[in-house]
Amino acid sequence: MAETRFKQFWKLSRRIFRWTRIVLLFALFLGVFAVVYVHEIGVPGFVKRPLLKKLQQAGFNVQFSNARWSWPNHLHIENPAFAETNDSSLHITGGTVDVSLDLSSAAKKQLRLESFSFTDGRLVLPISETNNETLILTNVQAAIRLSANNTLRIDKLGAQFDGANVQLDGILTNCTAALDWELFKARKGTTNKPNTSFVRQFSETWAKLKFTKAPDLAIKFSGDAADPDGIKAAVNLIAKARTETPWGAADNLQLRGNYDKQTTIAGKQVAVLAGSADYLETSYGTGRKLDVGITLFSETTNLWRTEIVLESKNLQANWTNSSATNSIGGTDVRWKGHVLCTSGLKMQSAAGKLQLLSAETTWGRAQQLNADLKIVRIANSVPADTKWDFWKPFVYWKADWDIDLRNVTTPKLAMQHLHCTGDWKAPQLSISKLESELYDGSVKLNGEVNVATRDANAKMISDLDPQKIASLLPQSGQRWLKKFTWEKAPHISTEARVTLPAQINSKTDWKTEVLPTLYLTGKLALEAGSYQTVSVLTTQTEFVYSNMTWRIPNLHITRPEGVVDLNLNFDKRTGENHWIVDSSIDPKALRPLFPEAAQATFDKVLIGGPPVIHADIFEHDFDFANCGLTANVLATNLAYREIKLDRLKTFLTFSNSVLSFFDTEAEDGAKEVRCGNAEIDFNTAKVSLHEVYSTMEPMPITRAIGRKVAAAIEPYQFHKTPTVYVEGSFVFDHPETGDMHFIVEGEEFEWGVLKATKANGKVDWIGTNLYITNIVANAYRGGEFEGWVAVNIRPHSGNDFQIAITFTNADLQMGLSSLGKTNRLEGTLNGKVNLTAANTQDRDHWEGFGWMQLQNGFIWEVPVFGIFSPVLNTIAPGTGNSRAGEASASFLMTNSLIRSDDLEIRSPAVRINYRGTVDFNQQVDAIVEAQVLRDAGSLGHLFSIAMQPLTKLFEYKLTGSLEDPKSEPVFIPKILLNLLRPFHSLKRILPDKSGAASETAPPTVEVKTEP
Repeated sequence: MAETRFKQFWKLSRRIFRWTRIVLLFALFLGVFAVVYVHEIGVPGFVKRPLLKKLQQAGFNVQFSNARWSWPNHLHIENPAFAETNDSSLHITGGTVDVSLDLSSAAKKQLRLESFSFTDGRLVLPISETNNETLILTNVQAAIRLSANNTLRIDKLGAQFDGANVQLDGILTNCTAALDWELFKARKGTTNKPNTSFVRQFSETWAKLKFTKAPDLAIKFSGDAADPDGIKAAVNLIAKARTETPWGAADNLQLRGNYDKQTTIAGKQVAVLAGSADYLETSYGTGRKLDVGITLFSETTNLWRTEIVLESKNLQANWTNSSATNSIGGTDVRWKGHVLCTSGLKMQSAAGKLQLLSAETTWGRAQQLNADLKIVRIANSVPADTKWDFWKPFVYWKADWDIDLRNVTTPKLAMQHLHCTGDWKAPQLSISKLESELYDGSVKLNGEVNVATRDANAKMISDLDPQKIASLLPQSGQRWLKKFTWEKAPHISTEARVTLPAQINSKTDWKTEVLPTLYLTGKLALEAGSYQTVSVLTTQTEFVYSNMTWRIPNLHITRPEGVVDLNLNFDKRTGENHWIVDSSIDPKALRPLFPEAAQATFDKVLIGGPPVIHADIFEHDFDFANCGLTANVLATNLAYREIKLDRLKTFLTFSNSVLSFFDTEAEDGAKEVRCGNAEIDFNTAKVSLHEVYSTMEPMPITRAIGRKVAAAIEPYQFHKTPTVYVEGSFVFDHPETGDMHFIVEGEEFEWGVLKATKANGKVDWIGTNLYITNIVANAYRGGEFEGWVAVNIRPHSGNDFQIAITFTNADLQMGLSSLGKTNRLEGTLNGKVNLTAANTQDRDHWEGFGWMQLQNGFIWEVPVFGIFSPVLNTIAPGTGNSRAGEASASFLMTNSLIRSDDLEIRSPAVRINYRGTVDFNQQVDAIVEAQVLRDAGSLGHLFSIAMQPLTKLFEYKLTGSLEDPKSEPVFIPKILLNLLRPFHSLKRILPDKSGAASETAPPTVEVKTEP
């Protein structure tokens, strides 16, 4: 029984074992089959359908073509598609997804995803609710791991977006907390729709970018999803070739961004942005080799600080105002600064340093520029009645700057150094320091402008040569400045005030709007300079400009010979200028300031020592040719041509190129000249003299008047200086324009044969005529002369003249001795001589007439008169040498031939009559007749009649010269001449001069000359 039971137990045991084995093998088969099926074929439909349905109920629409298991814990999903059920536009599709599961979590009934990878994916994200706009990522490749501590690690996520290559890497702890981010939260007022505004903004911005070559966008992040602000992110965009944007274009653009909140000295650092480009072009300018670094700090809850560093090999900025387009640029540019803003991006302050080389702007260029700039927003209000115009946007800002430039050049200037510091706080713009080094000089300036009132003031110190910046002045200022020169630039210090125009542009009329408001004062010091070639040693002055008028009250100028003190007023409105001059310099130094006619006069004046002058000058626009002048002059050691003066004192005026002298006193030793009024007209070179009294030698004065006048006057000589009274006018070296009148009183006068002990007369020089009238002279031992002379001064052929002289009681011996005659001559001569037409160079055509009368004369030693003396002395000794009681004759001169038909000499022994001519060569052609005893008492006439035949024997024809006359009888035939030559025969019977005849000659009368 027991055996049976054992057998039955054993049989049952084998059956159970067999079926258990079969079940186990079948279960193993089913397991292997299920594994092989899931691995090779995929998840069966009875599993797939409930799973998808459960996901759809959870709000996710998931589809896939197949899901296969890969040993040991990988799930391979083919053609997955994922979308939110409430938004059909948001979906993800892909080629394959490999999912790694943590099977150990299955025991806890929590199947955890360990990692998954994604290939050939496509992401469609809605970004607009109205026009179905989406953001699409294609060719998505991803490798993502999820650790047990809820950490998401993206080892590699690559995609293509709108032609760009996108790569994402990062790690995120507490990743499930990301579902609470704003990006995934429902929008306010809606349900189950994510907030995609950021994505939309990104997509719209990206759509505006045009890349020549596909760019690369790399994003890396790390952080805790439960603390979004603590997440660190780095973005790197590389766009090779050219990138076009609405804001500009760039070549080889690189953008780098880091988001990392950390505490620093400057505050909490939030983000660091950097960018670079080989070339950048925008509407604001261009740049080459450009690098930009931006660091964002959160200083307080509401304030953000941005540090900016910009570097560029070449940068140029452009901007356009209402009138023109301006630019600034340079090489090796560096900007380092910061901007402080509120959370609403409202700037509160900014500061920075700018450095660049070869800076170039619309107005000029600089080799180097360094600038420190700072602006701060302040609380300010604009008065309602103030027109701020251009300045209104700057009212709420305070600014400070420090700018330094080296080697600056502009179209009109070149500066070695320019340094400017200043500040702005409405309404005051201040320049605390503006220093410039240029053209071996410097300018230092400071000033300020009140933009509300437009009042400006400034101070300046300069040792710059103004000639080198003359191009900044208007043409009138340049012409005026060219008149000055200097060896060393003047030192100038000035202060100025002015009211600026409401608007400053190309239409601003500075001359009428601004210049009348300018007030300027200052000082000037100059060494070794000149004005229109008038050189000076030093110049010092103060000056004031106001109401468009220059006032220079104390201009002190030194020259080697003296000083000049000037008080000047220049009215720019009218051009009228006023000079007050106190001078002790040589006036010839001012020669270039006068017209050429006046300069020629200056050249003829010699000054031994500088005169003392006080003058008032009025002129217009520095035209000294038409200036007005009054002056007191005291000078010594002067010379003009042959006129020399020891002292000259006068009051003079100059107006309309006419120089006038009043109350003039001139001295040369004991001699003097006084003149009530004299004028020199430089327009015509005319000289006018009034109330002149002179005791000086007249000939130098006449030579100063003109050579021809001097030549005409020269025959009339005073050996003692006469007293002369003068009135009239003349033109230098033009005697034909003269109108001069002289009254002359003098002694020891000589005029040709006339030698007077005393002579008075009046001289009138009118045009080319010289009239000497009212001649009264004492000469020849009590002789009195009266008459006149008229001379016409011809330009080329000598001088025409006329003479009328009457003389009485003139000693014959003294008169003829002046002619060089040494004969024994005695008697008193009266007469009159009139030359009606004569010329100094044509002695062959003189015309005239006259008469002579001799009383108690002895004239027989004159050969022409003594031809009968030997005969008469032979007949009756002494009768041929008896005195002539009277001799008279009238004469007529024609073509320089003097003719007389009534020359008669009366003496007790004989009366001699002459009829004939004599010329200027003393050649005689006359008939002489002797009437013996014609004047011998009361019977002389009867005796003369009785002796008439004998008288005919004494009628002879005279030829030859006055000194050697030749005589021949008129009525004796030549054939009988040798027989009847009475003179020849008589001469032979005359005793020898050494014989007895000489003893009967009358004694010689000694002729004494007047002492």
